[in-house]
Amino acid sequence: MSGLQEILIILVVGLALFYLPVRKKNNTPSRMKVVGPAVLITGRTRLFVFLSVLWPAGAAFFLKPWQHDLLLFIYIGIGPIVLCWGLWWVIMGFKDFRR
Repeated sequence: MSGLQEILIILVVGLALFYLPVRKKNNTPSRMKVVGPAVLITGRTRLFVFLSVLWPAGAAFFLKPWQHDLLLFIYIGIGPIVLCWGLWWVIMGFKDFRR
């Protein structure tokens, strides 16, 4: 059961990393300007980040890598996430290069 608790703690920390900056941004006075490049996170990117957390958590729930085969969890749980984000990074690199 400790494996599930560890996954839940990681999820809470991850959500706090995304939730707290947004909440702090809403409390700033409107007359302050943002200096420097601002990063806009689109809805599609937010969905991909959410699925990147949900997919390994679901794989860990069903495969239980702390009891059985860790290598299978790496291939099924973490591998697709690394592959998708790597492809996205390469595609965005070509997209920015064309501008």
